[in-house]
Amino acid sequence: MYSRILVPLDGSKLAERILPYATLLNRTFGTRIDLLRAVTPPSVADSSYAEIAILPSRASASDLVEYAAKYMKGVEDNLRSSGIEATSTTQLGNPADVIAEHAAKEPNTLVAMSTHGRTGMTRWVMGSVTDRVIQMVDQPMLVVRPNLDEPGPEEFKFETIIVPLDGSSEAEQGMEQTLPLAKALGLRVVLVTANPDPKDYYMVEDYPAGGVFYDFTKDVEQADTMTQTYLERIAVRLRGEGFDTVEIRLSHGDAGGAIVDIAKETPNSLIGMATHGRSGVGRWVMGSVSSRVIRHSGDPVLLTRTKG
Repeated sequence: MYSRILVPLDGSKLAERILPYATLLNRTFGTRIDLLRAVTPPSVADSSYAEIAILPSRASASDLVEYAAKYMKGVEDNLRSSGIEATSTTQLGNPADVIAEHAAKEPNTLVAMSTHGRTGMTRWVMGSVTDRVIQMVDQPMLVVRPNLDEPGPEEFKFETIIVPLDGSSEAEQGMEQTLPLAKALGLRVVLVTANPDPKDYYMVEDYPAGGVFYDFTKDVEQADTMTQTYLERIAVRLRGEGFDTVEIRLSHGDAGGAIVDIAKETPNSLIGMATHGRSGVGRWVMGSVSSRVIRHSGDPVLLTRTKG
């Protein structure tokens, strides 16, 4: 599995919402947690720097790093007091670049981070930083978008892993990378595919002027039969590999919406998916789908980088 969990923080409570999930993985696998803080120097024109009110009016970059390091040491000490092996690092630089640099330092690293923190010079715009990190790193990422209206959990337990598949080898590669985690946590597996509706075919098919209308209903039925067979084959294999509960969900229409709907009706779930897959009528653009799922599902998403 993972040899360490790299947890980027920006000093906000929202960014800390990732910690219960990192703690769960630490307690399950004994994986070390490395906390990371990237400090971006404030510009002269920016007056929103949250820590300027505490530090001298002309705080140097080293002052800012020192202040941030004290915060990080406090988080590290809290984890250590709970029996968790943890380290903390504070570095001056662009957040996404610093995170990517540290992620690449050690193999089998899981990057775990929230997608939103506060804005301002000491608070990264976590959504954009997370998007950049997803594009830059080859390591798997556990991404959580906190609900701003609800307090984060102090402890967390996964019960289900939702695995979106689009029939591509890339999506299956992503599944294979998530299965060891699912087995170790004893999770129920839900395999999800969203096939196109007839209207989706009409959007991509060209009809000549005066052409005969074509009914795609039978094409959809045929695609559903093939998809059901495909999912059943994978489900049978997983049951044979020791997964006690494997379910199949075949939906129609928008893939991202289908995954989000299933996640919302499935408590304590983890969504495990690849960041890339095939495009086209019968294949999702997995990068854009994963982005939508992160933003709207409310569940942690385990992203894996695949080759295709």
